Amino acid sequence: MNGYCNYDDEANYIKSFENEINSIPDNPPKACIFKVHDLLRELLQPKGKLSLKECFTAVGGLEVKAREFYANSINLKRNDFVKMMILDGCFIIELFRKWMTPDLREKVKCDPIFKMSWMRFSIRRDLMLLENQLPFSLLVELHTLTKDCQDDKIIQMALNFLHPIMPAKFYFKNDRIEAGTNHLLHLMHECFCYPFEPNVRNTAGNDGKTTLEFIKSVTELEMAGIKFKKSEENSELFNIKFENGVMIIPSFKIVDHTECVFRNLIAYEQYCGNIGNKQWRPVTDYTRFMDCLINSAKDVEKLRCYGIIDNWLGDDEVISTMFNKLSDNIFIDSSKYCYVQVFNEVKKHCAISESMEGASNHRPQDDKVDIFIASIDREINSIPPNQSEAYIFKVNDLLRQKNSKSYAPAILAIGPYNYHLGKNKLKAMQEHKLRYLQLLLQRTDEFSVDRYITAMRNMEEKARRCYGSPVNLERDDFVKMMLLDGCFIIELFRKYHSINLRDKDDPIFKMLWIQSTIQRDLILFENQLPFFILFELFKMTKDFNCDDDTIIDMAQNFISPLMPGPFVFKDPSTISHVDHLLGLMHDCWCPSFAEIVPHGNDGNAGKELEFIKSVVELEEAGIEFKKPKEDSSLFSIKFEKGIMEIPLLTIEDGTEHVFRNLIAYEQYHVESHPTFATDYMTFFDCLINSAKDVEKLRQYGIIDNWLGDDKAISTMFNKLGDNIFVNSDNYSYLEVFNNVNKHCQRRRNIWLANLRRNYFNTPWAIIFFLAGVVLLLLTILQTIFSIT
Repeated sequence: MNGYCNYDDEANYIKSFENEINSIPDNPPKACIFKVHDLLRELLQPKGKLSLKECFTAVGGLEVKAREFYANSINLKRNDFVKMMILDGCFIIELFRKWMTPDLREKVKCDPIFKMSWMRFSIRRDLMLLENQLPFSLLVELHTLTKDCQDDKIIQMALNFLHPIMPAKFYFKNDRIEAGTNHLLHLMHECFCYPFEPNVRNTAGNDGKTTLEFIKSVTELEMAGIKFKKSEENSELFNIKFENGVMIIPSFKIVDHTECVFRNLIAYEQYCGNIGNKQWRPVTDYTRFMDCLINSAKDVEKLRCYGIIDNWLGDDEVISTMFNKLSDNIFIDSSKYCYVQVFNEVKKHCAISESMEGASNHRPQDDKVDIFIASIDREINSIPPNQSEAYIFKVNDLLRQKNSKSYAPAILAIGPYNYHLGKNKLKAMQEHKLRYLQLLLQRTDEFSVDRYITAMRNMEEKARRCYGSPVNLERDDFVKMMLLDGCFIIELFRKYHSINLRDKDDPIFKMLWIQSTIQRDLILFENQLPFFILFELFKMTKDFNCDDDTIIDMAQNFISPLMPGPFVFKDPSTISHVDHLLGLMHDCWCPSFAEIVPHGNDGNAGKELEFIKSVVELEEAGIEFKKPKEDSSLFSIKFEKGIMEIPLLTIEDGTEHVFRNLIAYEQYHVESHPTFATDYMTFFDCLINSAKDVEKLRQYGIIDNWLGDDKAISTMFNKLGDNIFVNSDNYSYLEVFNNVNKHCQRRRNIWLANLRRNYFNTPWAIIFFLAGVVLLLLTILQTIFSIT
């Protein structure tokens, strides 16, 4: 085969591979990125039984078979192909092991996979991609070579790790034969569709001669008298039934990655999917079934009301578009369509004229619809406390793609992540940093930066370990960056605090827009320095002859004007640890939240989180909105006796930037920090679905719109909730949500709301009503007197 090499070349290749693995330090100071080489090195430690040569030989023996696994040509030489199989395969099996056994995770001190929930879900998604697969026989071989006596089967470990990404109930098939599994996507498809196999076998398929006639949408079927109902909780996703005019469909939760999972399962079925050695395509057929039912956002809304669709995307139109596009360019085998029997029964029902007439004359009343929002069970995987020092990360791509400008500095680059921006696009502020350092030396009567450089060098290694992504700076550049950025920040705080220290020509204090832009840049998630650097430089430059405030006081004083809502200044003596300026602002902004809404209450664990509806919909259920009479904390949201009290929120140009960076901070520290900003934003995302909802909140005095466009605010809140993790077990407004949903489920409240809205909506309507009552009473009295 082309690409083979002789023994000497292979031996040299193995030696270079060993050197590559062994050259990695135990705790890389430049990065806390999870490295595949780390995993491989653990397997090949001297204490272990396996050498790299043995591993290379064993995997090399599978090369020919592995190449045949891929339908397209693989343009890799033998050694590169074998190396790829070893690295990718070892990564996967060690990932599965660490997921199953938390004790193994401690060997990699800074493993973001087990520190950040979003990264695990992204990896699960990637492992489900059709073009991102390894032969399962390779995983079995590597698992056998590196197996520990306490190891579970590779299939069991794979299912345990991957099953949370599946969109519905999942079955663990313990009786599968490993040799029959092609790859991970094949395994997940088989387990996902396994319960449906008996239903498919018992279904009388189309004879292949008759054209398959698809059913109509939910709205049209309702007009034909068909009712919809959610099946029992334990029913499988594909188990759709039609009995006595009622369509019974299992509940289906739709989240960010649902479309990705379905597309890859469908792609797999289009090439080779089968159940029971018959060409059944349950995922493809299910998707086509839902495509028939859903023609518009109105159909999605109806399925939500029936509890069949649980919409975590927030927008019904998005789900409608998703299902309509999922079926594009796919092959439907009408002779083996899984729901042909359901389609035929629905067709017969619609053909009966009496049923059609009955439906047109008697539409189901709203008060007879069983409105029950599907239960949400978001499994939060318990992860042991991580000992890593890293707490400054880069924004993940899923968040960045929604609004990249919110995470990029406008004029001030701080820290190593934006170092090259400071050298190029933001060069003007770099010169200003040097000017501030010069003024600092003049103020302290110093002629050299010698003692500061020494201090920064002593803290360099500790500072590098604070960054979760690689810091590709030479030592001198890194030390210089810490000194310039740190001195600029503390001197900026001092000048803001004390007017006497300001230079009359300093543009930062001459032009307010520069000052406000710097405030914004200092709380960007990627634009941070470890706080201990600021603390040390502040201490080294402190003037003991004057009454200088603490660095924490000055930081709060400078940045607080940027924060939305009331800001609580914390006593520095009560603060035991600060990560960086964004972390300080988060902890100072949220204390009032912690007092009002007890976070971390064990009583919330396991409770279902049912999102509330929009302002317009809640008003229809009789709920009123008002702003509290007294100034209160931004987070003090209450619901009592049908009235929702929400404090004023002022929305201006910088509001979205602040929220996005606070949310990003919470997403990376979900285990160690409460998610107050995320929960508050999610609350408003529920209330606001359109510009009409924003308009109503403005009229109630709850939103102060400085942007001028209600649609812009609606879009902002709807997008802020994309690709973020919401902890349903620990959600801050769980009690408010539960009380609101209970109120909406009482028919009396809906009836009274309709009465007020339709008959008592103006003062004149009330006057006419009272006049009518008086006239009626007078008529009755006149009748009585005339009789007597």
